[in-house]
Amino acid sequence: ERFSQHRASAADAEDGGGGGGVELQIKVLTTGYWPTQPTAQCRLPPEVERVCGAFRRFYLAQHNGRQLSWQLNMGSADVKARYDKVYQINMPTYHMVVLLLFADRGAAALTCEEIERASGIPGPELKRTLQSLALTQFKLLTKEPKGKEVEPTDRFAYNAAFAYKMIKFKLSVVSAAKETNEEMQASRAKINEDRNPQIDAAIVRVMKARRSMEHNLLIAEVTKQLQGRFNPNPMVIKKRLEGLIDREFLQRSKTNMKIYEYLA
Repeated sequence: ERFSQHRASAADAEDGGGGGGVELQIKVLTTGYWPTQPTAQCRLPPEVERVCGAFRRFYLAQHNGRQLSWQLNMGSADVKARYDKVYQINMPTYHMVVLLLFADRGAAALTCEEIERASGIPGPELKRTLQSLALTQFKLLTKEPKGKEVEPTDRFAYNAAFAYKMIKFKLSVVSAAKETNEEMQASRAKINEDRNPQIDAAIVRVMKARRSMEHNLLIAEVTKQLQGRFNPNPMVIKKRLEGLIDREFLQRSKTNMKIYEYLA
């Protein structure tokens, strides 16, 4: 809401108070709240990028010292698309990015390779996006040659003949193949790495307040503080404790090795 008011009153040319008719709704969450899947990016259309840039400047000005990263693969867009009539389509962000590549091209086609270079969408995600746009009941794009698989040289174009009985509908992503064990392990490792700073911060908060604390009580208190975000593994907390000792935030009591002491 504050950002909407900021945009409405913005006087600088860069923000322009607008963004080519683009309205932006954003959910800002800490890393621990995001599902355990890899983050992927893409190149947003200029009119969307301008609004996102305005939000980034606004947010960082309000929250000094924070970092802001976009989870574009988890977003969605409401797009007005003109075919035989104007449709209002809710679609994933990647679908919007691909579809807008054809906004000013008329009948000109693009290969899958060309779309990947122009959009920056990772290959596997792009293939699923193109399958959804050209191979489901909502054929917003045409594909040559015909076939269910998407190859790098396949050509896609705006489908001027598209028609649907409803003017409002929703596009979904074609289901991905099941993650391999290696991919699942990589995803878990990435999310654990992102959570480590939150565990460290919770430990330091507790120890700064208590000054000294027994191991099991400290594990329980840190778990309690973080359980609204995620449930940390006690072994991971123990490892982070050892790291904080190495970095001289904590030390073990000289009289009882199970007690940690905070170093001011």
